[in-house]
Amino acid sequence: MGGESKRVAVLGLAFKPTPTHPFRPRTGSRQRLLEEGAVVHATDPEGMPRTKALFPQVHYHQDAYQALQDADAALVCTEWDVFRKLDWDRAGKLMARKLVIDGRNLYPPQAMREKGFEYYSFGRE
Repeated sequence: MGGESKRVAVLGLAFKPTPTHPFRPRTGSRQRLLEEGAVVHATDPEGMPRTKALFPQVHYHQDAYQALQDADAALVCTEWDVFRKLDWDRAGKLMARKLVIDGRNLYPPQAMREKGFEYYSFGRE
């Protein structure tokens, strides 16, 4: 998937999903997406205020479903409970393309594929 003119929903901006953990933004994936011309829509329960200064060109949303609206892909970067509990049937209806890249291995691959998603995760088949 080339990044140019693609809308990518980034779910999670912080390295760890805890408000007490020192904030370390995950910048590599966002930077790369932006460099390739993607339109990035992001959400994170804790990390948005501190990330906005680093990436003002990103569109920020309080709600994951708003970030997923018309997305060509979803990139899962942090294992917040809100992302673990996403209703992927609902999300799939909102997305332009049902493509999920799960960088935290939050979801069962077979279940995601049964919902009609192109699903990729790291370190598993």
